[in-house]
Order: sequence, then structure tokens, then C-alpha cells
Amino acid sequence: MRANPRIARAARKDRRRTAVQRALLRERLVRYPVDDAQLAPTKLGNAIRRFEEYGYDRFRLDTQVMWNELTGNAPEQVRRQVNVARANVDFFVALLYGHCAVVLCAAAAMTTARPDVPLLLTAIGVPGLMIPVWCHAAVSATDEWSAAVRALVNTGRKPLAESLGLLLPSDLAAERNMWTLVSKMSRLPHHERAAALDNLPTAAARRLNNAGWRQRRPPEHDVA
Repeated sequence: MRANPRIARAARKDRRRTAVQRALLRERLVRYPVDDAQLAPTKLGNAIRRFEEYGYDRFRLDTQVMWNELTGNAPEQVRRQVNVARANVDFFVALLYGHCAVVLCAAAAMTTARPDVPLLLTAIGVPGLMIPVWCHAAVSATDEWSAAVRALVNTGRKPLAESLGLLLPSDLAAERNMWTLVSKMSRLPHHERAAALDNLPTAAARRLNNAGWRQRRPPEHDVA
């Protein structure tokens, strides 16, 4: 029995509509932190919080504690990308708060004696309509900021570890343990448990091992 073409077209439209809705939902969810405990009360706060927790969620690297050390060892191009992306968000946030201030000042001026009502209503209405626009623009601009911070964490972990005299483990579980210890040592008062860092491989040990390997390696003219 042949299917009704009209029903088939309707089913295809429903599938396309569902796919679009799922894509829009994923786009919204990606601007929220992975951990529900990190949720903020505003869209902008959640959009920023999502990349603030990126280093800790993936590698247990507390970027809020180790930010200066991380940016001090990351490649220059990556640091520049972070600064430019943050400036874009700051620009829209400044517009948002500036227009809020204009609306509040105009509303306060309405209570004075003999106010210029048409001018003040314009000063309230026009900036008031632009406030949601600047808020949406600020949230959208955090996407580039988030990508820049991810690049900062991904490319800056190795030079950060080496600057601390540590060797970045090749195993993810070992790396997460290393950054947990380093972050706790930087954030909390000293505790005897910090001695566990002594058991981690160090960059100095790697250099010694490499030097010993070069010394043991036979000269090229002796190799058959």
C-alpha cells in the first residue's frame, strides 16, 4: 500500500522542525555551565560561568586561582585573543549599564518641578528598548570569549606545568590529580598532603634523563 504523499511531506517537515528545535536547544544549553551547582541567576552570568569552570571540569585546573600563572605562560597570540574577546563583551556590558543609568536618571527627572515630559519619555523609551538588545549582544559575544579561554587552557597547561617545575602527565587521570594538588596548594593554607607533589614527575628529571640518554647513545660513526 502506497503512503499518502501529503502525509509523507508532513512527516518530513515535522522531522526538520524537530531537528531545528534540537539545534536551537543545544545552542542555548552550550551557554550554561556543565555543573548545575555553578548556575548563575542571569543568562550573561551563566555564559561567563561556563568557561570559568572549563579548566576545572576537564583537567581539575582551577583557572580562577591560577589565572595569572596561566596567562603568564600561555602563547602571546592566545592571550591576545582572550583580551580582544573580553573587550567585546565589556563593550556591550558598558552599553547595557549606561542605558540603564540613562533610564533611571530620566525617570528621576520626571519627579522634578516642570519636567520636559516628551524629552524624558524619549530618554526612557529609546534606551529602555535597547537594553535587551545589548544584553543579547553581550551574551552572544561570550561565545568568542569562551573559545579563547578554552584555547588558553588547552595550550597553556604544558608551559604552566613546566614553569612550576612539573612534567605534564600523558595520562588524563594523572594530570587531573596533579592540577588538583597544584590548585589546592595555591588556594589553601599549607598542609602535609601537599608533599604528594614530590611524587609527581618533574621537568628537571626529564632533562636529566634526556641528558643521560644522550651520553649513553653511541656516536653515529659507531652505529652499523
